[in-house]
Amino acid sequence: MTKLLKRILSLFIAVVLVAAFSAPQALDQGANAGNRDVPRDVLVTIQKFYSCEPGKFPDDVSDEDWDRLLEYGGDAATELFYYIAQHAAPSEERVTITDAEFDELTKDSSEPYIPANGPVSYDPLSGEVTQEDVSHIDGLVEPPQPTEGNSQNNHEYDQEPEIRPNEYPYFWNEPNPQNYLNTRTTFKLIFRSEGALWVGSAFKINSQSLATAGHNLYTPGDGWSQDMVIIPSWRPENPQEPYGRAQWTRSTVGGDWFANGDVNDDWGIINVRDANIVPGRLLMRGVGSSSLNGQWTRGQGYPGDGGGDIEMFLVAGNVTSTGRRMVNVQRRYTSGMSGGPVIDRDDRIIGIVNNTKSFIKLDDWIYNYFLQQP
Repeated sequence: MTKLLKRILSLFIAVVLVAAFSAPQALDQGANAGNRDVPRDVLVTIQKFYSCEPGKFPDDVSDEDWDRLLEYGGDAATELFYYIAQHAAPSEERVTITDAEFDELTKDSSEPYIPANGPVSYDPLSGEVTQEDVSHIDGLVEPPQPTEGNSQNNHEYDQEPEIRPNEYPYFWNEPNPQNYLNTRTTFKLIFRSEGALWVGSAFKINSQSLATAGHNLYTPGDGWSQDMVIIPSWRPENPQEPYGRAQWTRSTVGGDWFANGDVNDDWGIINVRDANIVPGRLLMRGVGSSSLNGQWTRGQGYPGDGGGDIEMFLVAGNVTSTGRRMVNVQRRYTSGMSGGPVIDRDDRIIGIVNNTKSFIKLDDWIYNYFLQQP
């Protein structure tokens, strides 16, 4: 073999080795995770997330690319969402409240909050935005949901026949939320807004509707959140998505939050194709305009502070003051829990986490509106 031929062969081998060892991470992950059937264009889309700045949504990923990723990404997409959950920003950063404003919003008051504007909805498929006329809500008082207990279905993940007790320390993580009725129907949210990726929380209220904080769905100035991933009982270990994902069909937020950023109206509804992918639900308890001071509560949701601690987080503490809608709590919630449920000692949902120090209570107006969701 001539020297020239040997040199050409050496260069060829070097090129092959470089190509092999510099293959996109997502392509390697697809093979390692058993995703050989994932279309190559989807794996290339996934790789764009690993290649761009952490916490950002790649500029060259289209809505069609994202939809294909959700439908065909398989385990590689699941691994990507785990990566995103470690780097996305918590949705609380989208809302700015000064200490003086917070004190005013949570100042004790028995005056009911009646919104000046009806809820506003967004269709992610058509982009259509509509406003509801809900003037009839003001005088409507629905009967409370049944008192005989929470709705529970037997499931392969059930480990206890009864609702998990709530006598825990003030703060704890739940690595297996799928095992318990009072944690399994809390959802992790991942979404895009203004080129960045965000995380938040939500909870099931019926077979087609989840409740959440309004700022997870819309913020004045930034507009409607896009490309939403909705995962019940999400957990860092396998199976990370024990019930799969819910398909997003519509977003609705409080009208005053939409119109002028009034935090008193910072609630939202996410309509999905089928929330019954996860069995059971916790029932709600309307608390009206009464004071909750001194009552024990527990908020739960998914942290998103970029610290890598992304198991479901639960925070227990007593109410210290009750505003018209915003309720101040003794303990601080973790960023990313916004949109998660706040429950009482009977495991009834009485509010929605909307700040690291507060929740929106289910007053008569919100409670009635939630009960009317299809």
